[in-house]
Amino acid sequence: MIKLVVSDVDGTITVGRTEFPLDCGALEAVREAGRRGVIIALSSGNSLPVIMGLSRYTGAMGPVIAENGCIIYYKGNIVRLCKGRPPDWVLGKMRELGLEGSWQNRYRDHDIAFPVPLDESGERYYRMARKIVEESGWDGRVLYSGFAVHLQPPGGGKGKALVTLTRMLGLKRSQVLAIGDSKNDIEMLVAAGSSAVPSNADEEAKAVASYIASKPSGEGFKEIIGELVLGEVTHG
Repeated sequence: MIKLVVSDVDGTITVGRTEFPLDCGALEAVREAGRRGVIIALSSGNSLPVIMGLSRYTGAMGPVIAENGCIIYYKGNIVRLCKGRPPDWVLGKMRELGLEGSWQNRYRDHDIAFPVPLDESGERYYRMARKIVEESGWDGRVLYSGFAVHLQPPGGGKGKALVTLTRMLGLKRSQVLAIGDSKNDIEMLVAAGSSAVPSNADEEAKAVASYIASKPSGEGFKEIIGELVLGEVTHG
């Protein structure tokens, strides 16, 4: 039986992969799962204040994973899996690429984000950022969410955060379901006992998921919760 759902936000509970409004059906699924005692934890590259606000107003109300797994917030306590921030001179190199830091960076403690255009050039910026980090000698890593390129100090990651949170809650891996849509979610999908993605997820994410929804984004999330958590037949 699934007792914990760890879910990505953008592209997973939103109406689409490039649209920010939350899907109403996904919100209904979050609340119904909560009514049945299932813990819903949102996992995101967003800063802690943003993801905490989303958790409250979506009705998830569970623990949250922020900054791509650098931070876990649970019952008023902050658990930090990352230490420090990317060096200023590495951040300067990112700005030389023409990328401006996210407005959320002032609220971030570890993972620093640089929004990129929502087209194929995003991948190009990701490759250039990786080259900068590889040549810098800094031991952090580069992540790409589809919305932004992130520079992250060692220790984080959505997968590691999921494993840590599972232990904190005293649960078994088999009781955890991870839901995501992008390559950035793969380590989280692999770390959970069960994993699911919406129909429009990245192919790399689909390749590791144990369930692929028949519907996209938030509609797919509602289907996943219905079939894998609530035991309802929601399609076909």
